[in-house]
Amino acid sequence: MISKGMGKRARLFIAAMLTMLIMCIAHKDAVSQICADVDGDVNADGTVNITDAVAVLSYLFLGNDPKLPQSCEVLGLPDTGQSKCYEAREEIACERQDYPGQDGQHLTGCSIENRFIDNKDGTVLDRCTGLMWQKDTADANNDQSSDVNDNIRWCQALDYCESLSFAGHSDWRLPSLRELETTIDYGRYPAMDPVFGVLDEEYWTSTFDDARYAWTIAPFTGYNLNTSDINDKLYARAVRSGYRCISKNGDVTDDGIVDISDAITILSHLFLGTPAALIAACQQGEVPGLPETGQDKCYGPQGEEVLCDSDKCPGQDAAYTTGCYIVNRFVDNKDGTVLDRCTGLMWQKNTADVNNDGSSDDNDSVTWRVALGYSSSLTLAGYSDWRLPNVRELNSIVAYGLNPALDPVLALPLTDESVISYWSSTTRSEITSSAWYVQVNSGLYGTNGKIVKYFVRAVR
Repeated sequence: MISKGMGKRARLFIAAMLTMLIMCIAHKDAVSQICADVDGDVNADGTVNITDAVAVLSYLFLGNDPKLPQSCEVLGLPDTGQSKCYEAREEIACERQDYPGQDGQHLTGCSIENRFIDNKDGTVLDRCTGLMWQKDTADANNDQSSDVNDNIRWCQALDYCESLSFAGHSDWRLPSLRELETTIDYGRYPAMDPVFGVLDEEYWTSTFDDARYAWTIAPFTGYNLNTSDINDKLYARAVRSGYRCISKNGDVTDDGIVDISDAITILSHLFLGTPAALIAACQQGEVPGLPETGQDKCYGPQGEEVLCDSDKCPGQDAAYTTGCYIVNRFVDNKDGTVLDRCTGLMWQKNTADVNNDGSSDDNDSVTWRVALGYSSSLTLAGYSDWRLPNVRELNSIVAYGLNPALDPVLALPLTDESVISYWSSTTRSEITSSAWYVQVNSGLYGTNGKIVKYFVRAVR
């Protein structure tokens, strides 16, 4: 028997140990996931009860692996997935100094390894951005199969995602252009993690362009970031908003470790009512490191501007404005550099004056190899660790609500060209004689031969 003279915490501990002996044998491994939906739900079964204390005790004293929810730290802008380096065409060692500072050398961003978690319920969790994705292409015609017959118009795709109730969630939506782009793996072909079901087709985003066009991506190839008439029939994949997390797995006291106090705290919460609430494991909110697109208007089925809470084409990019807020995002450091408060990246303020003639103009557009060399050898504002940005970093500064699609603090070159493109450090994986570039006046991006001349803007 438990002595009445014992303190409450001691009695709870002994009760927990006795309960553990009874329950641990029957204790089943919880489904592994990034974030528990209920604060204190250590084993992620959807509720806080005595089995959560048992899960912690079993982990601590029996050495069992209860597969506690994984650490839900949201890491922001993902790595591109490219891990190799190239010269004009052939693969080379990334240490080669004649083609320095490539994407495959620096591997910046949240690691692609084990990034996507299959929740085994038709959803996939992205541990870099915290976004939860519909695993398969949307079954828009509801015939229990995701195939070429599920192509729909833009407004239909928006409505489908807004109305979707799936895997216990009803807050699905069509992803923005920036969100859908994060699923592209530039180091593989097809350019999407095998955990997803994907068609070799273009997919809608919630980001409108203009004049009855909306942005689309072909995730199978990763190549076509384009715009399509909103009456075209394409495909959809729903997403729901990201999470940021503040405690370790099972660390319900938020003291930085998982120990006996976490089991006691759960039992005290359940049976004594103190604490009244457990430390939040996850808080739904903006995804740090992933900037919003900058789109601030919504449009109807004829391309007319409508209120964003209108039932015409609901759930558009501007209705949610997910991601890090674009206003005051870029800070001019007054030393030739600009700090991006969303991603933490520091950018060269002006288009690179590659020929060093004191002006950024048409004469400063260069081949890919020259762009790599210039950026890697740059010393600016007391820093010498500059490099050519990868394609995801370069795309992150595009603001799709502006024309040109770049914050005015980032100066454009003096040119009469109608299209202004910048090189990235990312080679096209299946055609290695080409590399990725971004058109900052429109937001389009694609690949071209490495001998073509584009502008340069370094990053660190």
